[in-house]
Amino acid sequence: MISPPITEVYKLIANQDYDWLDLLASGNKAPDATGKYTSILIQNADETPDGIRNNRSTLIRFRIEIQIFFKKGFSQNIYEKRQVIEDLLQNDGWILSDERPPVPDPKTQQTFMTIYFIKNYAKSAYKKRTALKSTVR
Repeated sequence: MISPPITEVYKLIANQDYDWLDLLASGNKAPDATGKYTSILIQNADETPDGIRNNRSTLIRFRIEIQIFFKKGFSQNIYEKRQVIEDLLQNDGWILSDERPPVPDPKTQQTFMTIYFIKNYAKSAYKKRTALKSTVR
Protein backbone atom coordinates (compact mmCIF):
# COMPACT_ATOMS: atom_id res chain seq x y z
CA MET A 1 0.00 0.00 0.00
CA ILE A 2 1.32 3.43 -0.92
CA SER A 3 1.23 5.82 2.00
CA PRO A 4 -0.88 8.96 1.58
CA PRO A 5 2.15 11.33 1.64
CA ILE A 6 3.62 9.57 -1.38
CA THR A 7 0.26 9.78 -3.13
CA GLU A 8 0.03 13.46 -2.22
CA VAL A 9 3.45 14.23 -3.72
CA TYR A 10 2.80 12.03 -6.75
CA LYS A 11 -0.40 13.92 -7.55
CA LEU A 12 1.28 17.27 -6.91
CA ILE A 13 4.01 16.54 -9.47
CA ALA A 14 1.65 14.79 -11.91
CA ASN A 15 -0.59 17.87 -12.03
CA GLN A 16 2.28 20.00 -13.34
CA ASP A 17 3.00 20.23 -17.03
CA TYR A 18 6.76 19.73 -17.09
CA ASP A 19 7.96 19.37 -20.67
CA TRP A 20 11.26 17.90 -19.46
CA LEU A 21 9.71 15.07 -17.39
CA ASP A 22 8.84 11.86 -19.25
CA LEU A 23 7.90 9.39 -16.47
CA LEU A 24 6.69 9.57 -12.87
CA ALA A 25 6.57 6.60 -10.50
CA SER A 26 6.19 5.75 -6.83
CA GLY A 27 7.32 2.73 -4.89
CA ASN A 28 10.52 0.74 -5.12
CA LYS A 29 10.90 0.25 -8.86
CA ALA A 30 12.54 2.85 -11.07
CA PRO A 31 10.26 3.85 -13.94
CA ASP A 32 12.97 3.46 -16.61
CA ALA A 33 15.90 1.05 -16.73
CA THR A 34 17.15 2.15 -20.15
CA GLY A 35 18.32 5.71 -19.50
CA LYS A 36 16.24 6.98 -22.42
CA TYR A 37 13.77 8.98 -20.31
CA THR A 38 13.88 11.65 -17.63
CA SER A 39 11.94 10.26 -14.70
CA ILE A 40 11.10 10.86 -11.07
CA LEU A 41 10.78 8.12 -8.47
CA ILE A 42 9.01 8.95 -5.18
CA GLN A 43 9.56 6.68 -2.17
CA ASN A 44 8.77 6.64 1.51
CA ALA A 45 12.05 7.16 3.39
CA ASP A 46 10.92 7.23 7.01
CA GLU A 47 7.92 7.46 9.33
CA THR A 48 8.70 8.72 12.83
CA PRO A 49 6.39 9.44 15.75
CA ASP A 50 6.64 13.07 16.83
CA GLY A 51 4.79 15.65 18.92
CA ILE A 52 5.13 13.61 22.11
CA ARG A 53 2.57 14.72 24.74
CA ASN A 54 1.94 12.72 27.91
CA ASN A 55 4.02 9.83 26.59
CA ARG A 56 1.94 9.64 23.39
CA SER A 57 2.82 10.83 19.94
CA THR A 58 0.34 13.17 18.31
CA LEU A 59 2.14 13.48 14.99
CA ILE A 60 3.76 11.29 12.39
CA ARG A 61 6.75 12.82 10.64
CA PHE A 62 6.93 11.51 7.09
CA ARG A 63 10.17 11.73 5.16
CA ILE A 64 10.00 11.10 1.45
CA GLU A 65 12.76 10.55 -1.05
CA ILE A 66 12.57 11.90 -4.58
CA GLN A 67 15.05 10.69 -7.15
CA ILE A 68 15.28 12.55 -10.44
CA PHE A 69 16.87 10.47 -13.21
CA PHE A 70 17.94 12.58 -16.18
CA LYS A 71 18.00 10.84 -19.54
CA LYS A 72 21.35 10.38 -21.20
CA GLY A 73 22.28 13.53 -23.09
CA PHE A 74 19.89 15.73 -21.07
CA SER A 75 20.82 19.23 -22.25
CA GLN A 76 19.01 21.42 -19.72
CA ASN A 77 20.34 22.63 -16.38
CA ILE A 78 19.70 19.77 -13.92
CA TYR A 79 20.06 22.08 -10.91
CA GLU A 80 17.24 24.27 -12.20
CA LYS A 81 15.01 21.21 -12.58
CA ARG A 82 15.78 20.11 -9.03
CA GLN A 83 14.93 23.63 -7.86
CA VAL A 84 11.58 23.46 -9.66
CA ILE A 85 10.67 20.30 -7.70
CA GLU A 86 11.96 21.75 -4.43
CA ASP A 87 9.90 24.93 -4.89
CA LEU A 88 6.79 22.94 -5.76
CA LEU A 89 6.97 20.83 -2.61
CA GLN A 90 8.00 23.67 -0.32
CA ASN A 91 5.04 25.73 -1.56
CA ASP A 92 2.86 22.79 -0.51
CA GLY A 93 4.21 22.75 3.06
CA TRP A 94 6.98 20.18 2.66
CA ILE A 95 10.33 21.04 4.24
CA LEU A 96 13.56 20.31 2.41
CA SER A 97 15.54 18.00 4.66
CA ASP A 98 18.51 16.91 2.56
CA GLU A 99 19.78 16.85 -0.99
CA ARG A 100 22.49 14.74 -2.55
CA PRO A 101 24.79 15.77 -5.40
CA PRO A 102 24.26 14.35 -8.86
CA VAL A 103 25.84 10.94 -9.45
CA PRO A 104 25.73 8.43 -12.31
CA ASP A 105 23.34 5.51 -11.93
CA PRO A 106 25.46 2.33 -11.92
CA LYS A 107 23.03 0.45 -14.18
CA THR A 108 22.05 3.06 -16.77
CA GLN A 109 24.89 5.60 -16.41
CA GLN A 110 22.32 8.38 -16.42
CA THR A 111 22.78 11.21 -13.92
CA PHE A 112 20.42 11.26 -10.96
CA MET A 113 19.85 13.47 -7.93
CA THR A 114 18.18 12.61 -4.66
CA ILE A 115 16.26 15.03 -2.45
CA TYR A 116 14.45 14.45 0.83
CA PHE A 117 11.47 16.28 2.28
CA ILE A 118 9.62 16.01 5.58
CA LYS A 119 6.11 16.88 6.66
CA ASN A 120 4.25 16.28 9.90
CA TYR A 121 0.76 14.87 9.93
CA ALA A 122 -1.54 14.75 12.94
CA LYS A 123 -2.35 11.12 13.65
CA SER A 124 -6.08 11.80 13.56
CA ALA A 125 -5.72 13.83 10.37
CA TYR A 126 -3.58 11.09 8.81
CA LYS A 127 -6.53 8.76 8.98
CA LYS A 128 -8.58 11.40 7.17
CA ARG A 129 -5.64 12.10 4.82
CA THR A 130 -5.67 15.75 5.81
CA ALA A 131 -2.26 17.26 6.48
CA LEU A 132 -1.40 19.42 9.46
CA LYS A 133 0.76 22.44 8.82
CA SER A 134 4.33 21.17 8.72
CA THR A 135 6.53 21.83 11.72
CA VAL A 136 10.05 20.80 12.60
CA ARG A 137 11.62 20.56 16.02
